[in-house]
Amino acid sequence: MIYSSLRNFLFISFSPSLRANSSTLFIVYIFFIILVSKYCKKDWIKNYGDILQKTSYIYNPIGEYREKNILNIEGEIVISVARFSSEKRLWHIIRMFSSVVKVIPNAKLLMLGDGELFPAIEKLAKDMRLEENIHFLGHVDNVEDYLELSKVFVTASESESFGCAIVEAMRCGVPIVANDCPGGVREVLAIKDDRRSGDVIRGG
Repeated sequence: MIYSSLRNFLFISFSPSLRANSSTLFIVYIFFIILVSKYCKKDWIKNYGDILQKTSYIYNPIGEYREKNILNIEGEIVISVARFSSEKRLWHIIRMFSSVVKVIPNAKLLMLGDGELFPAIEKLAKDMRLEENIHFLGHVDNVEDYLELSKVFVTASESESFGCAIVEAMRCGVPIVANDCPGGVREVLAIKDDRRSGDVIRGG
């Protein structure tokens, strides 16, 4: 099963007084519950319990490497790979990048992804006069090719169950800067361990 689907269904469909009983009703018919990170497992158990000991987690896999097929982009490249939706908070990345350009004029920001906020984020870049420095590439299949061009990967998500794009960037050896948000980001970056793959920042 998919973690977010059932949890959101229970949250939206039932009043708080009915959720506990409703979750038990569903869970007795489920063979096993697989979540995408330790954080999601803890969150599930906190909200619905694990009296039948059916809950575990498996990290998301990443796909095979693809052949190169990319645009010719020069400069110091920062990359974002995310859906253009409110929880990804891409406006923070745009505003952060404006400060980068003041110090590194040839810096480029590649924004991979699509979604309902695409027009608004694109307009923000134009309003901040960053059209020459920001490339909106939409959905691409060969994300790894663009990651290999990049100096740093950035994410400003409000929450992340796992963070597949972060894992893809790590595989390509790209340093990570991520918002310190609820979810699996700290697990992926091994923030609690001596060996760290990236840094998290606290943002509003």
